[in-house]
Amino acid sequence: MPFEIDKKGRWLNPSLEGHCFDRKLALALARFLKKNGQHHIVDLGCGPGWYVKILREKGLTATGYDGNPYTSDITAQILADGTCCEQLDLSRPVRFDQRFDTVLSLEVGEHIPEKYEQIYLDNLAKNVTQYVILSWAIVGQSGRGHVNCRNNEYVISQMQKRGFFFDKKVSAYFRERATLPWFKNTVMVFIRSHDQ
Repeated sequence: MPFEIDKKGRWLNPSLEGHCFDRKLALALARFLKKNGQHHIVDLGCGPGWYVKILREKGLTATGYDGNPYTSDITAQILADGTCCEQLDLSRPVRFDQRFDTVLSLEVGEHIPEKYEQIYLDNLAKNVTQYVILSWAIVGQSGRGHVNCRNNEYVISQMQKRGFFFDKKVSAYFRERATLPWFKNTVMVFIRSHDQ
């Protein structure tokens, strides 16, 4: 089956083609999350589940969801523990039974068309108690299926409207540890304001 992307930005591909993984960033994420008492993490837009795998290997409870209808099959290739990630359409409102300590969403927003952007951002904000760690391709960043690139300032303002503040120091920590070049410009850490 050829690589396809649907009108909602979901990848329709039964293989690992097109997915990228930054192991050093994943390890830095796991260290930070453990150190800061984050136990339940969800990766929204998890792709094949590489970040979920590292988080689990480091003793965290992590699960993942992706729009790709082949998510379970793809993640079964990566996750040896038998617990696969699941399909979820992030262009529709999502409410989990309980909120997660941290929501991770790396290089997802740029694939979601602008008309679904606010729903996607609400899905991140409404399903977390403390941290949202995300990256979003900046304007001019090339990539397969990029239809909605946004500069950091825009994403920061959108998260502030949802009751989160941007942690510049921790964001810089992750950017320094990333090996994939786009993460050096796009990883952002947001913390829920205490009054939310």
